[in-house]
Amino acid sequence: MARKGSNLSFIGRYAESLPLFDRAIALDATFVRAYTGRAVTLAQLGRPAEGLASAEEALKLEPANAVAYTTLGFCLYRLGRGDEAEAAYEKALTVAPENPRVLYNYACYWALVGDEEKCREFLTRAFQYVESDVVEHSKKDRDLERYVDADWFDDLHAAAKTLEEGITHFLAGRYAAALAAFERTLAINDRHVRAHAGRSFSLAQLGRPDEGLAAAEEAVRLNPAYVRGYSAFAICLHRLHRRAEAQTAYERAVELAPDDPAALYNFACFWAEVGNEEKCREYLTRALTHDDGQVVGHVAKDPDMARYRNADWLRELIAAAKKARRTAPPKEPI
Repeated sequence: MARKGSNLSFIGRYAESLPLFDRAIALDATFVRAYTGRAVTLAQLGRPAEGLASAEEALKLEPANAVAYTTLGFCLYRLGRGDEAEAAYEKALTVAPENPRVLYNYACYWALVGDEEKCREFLTRAFQYVESDVVEHSKKDRDLERYVDADWFDDLHAAAKTLEEGITHFLAGRYAAALAAFERTLAINDRHVRAHAGRSFSLAQLGRPDEGLAAAEEAVRLNPAYVRGYSAFAICLHRLHRRAEAQTAYERAVELAPDDPAALYNFACFWAEVGNEEKCREYLTRALTHDDGQVVGHVAKDPDMARYRNADWLRELIAAAKKARRTAPPKEPI
């Protein structure tokens, strides 16, 4: 219900989205996402004071919710309280400096106040973590309409497309093609964290882990909390036979994001390669529980899982994950 409300609000159908958020809150008075969605919708409907109250309720329920701070900022902006609005967005960045939704919401704020440089900066940071369809969908966002036809916006979409090409090649085992795609992404945006990590993974698979290690270090330098940067770092260390350091890096990745399917899956692959079936099964189970579709589509053909490919438990995990994917709800916009 709240997801549908978010989709409608994103494309400007605020009057339709508001009752959905109200209904979600009636069913669950602690549903923070419904309060933040309701706050934005009310502000867009010209009722920012009511929206502010809803944003404050979200923060009362979850004081460290970074998205709620951006919602607070948006309502304050609509009330003409610019300094307080910017302070709320900055608080969100303090809580979650690389959260794509926080970065995106702040970019929208800068678009509304007419600061193209700031809007571009925060969209560039936000879009390196999302898929190209999300970038394309963002062109429908009324808050960004001032800049959606700019050449730099098209560049951001191009970077997202080439990144996806790299991921597709990588998952199919075409590591040289993946490397080339990630490098094209970096030619558009040399600070693209996901592209640096993808380049690292590809180099490791191509037998060039020393180069891959440098790429992983760059990803972590750009974003010290980037989980897949640590996973890439770990894979390269493992390929360089620095197993203890690799395990520490994997543990750091899982510590940073215990529900991240890629981090969990990469750790499962590590345990498969060292022959620890119990640990491999544990982390693969966790990865598939949180999978976004990429792990289940890759695990059966991944050479890193060759040791257990014919195991009954692996087949059962894959079958259960595929069944769960068929009933998964659709993605919501950023």
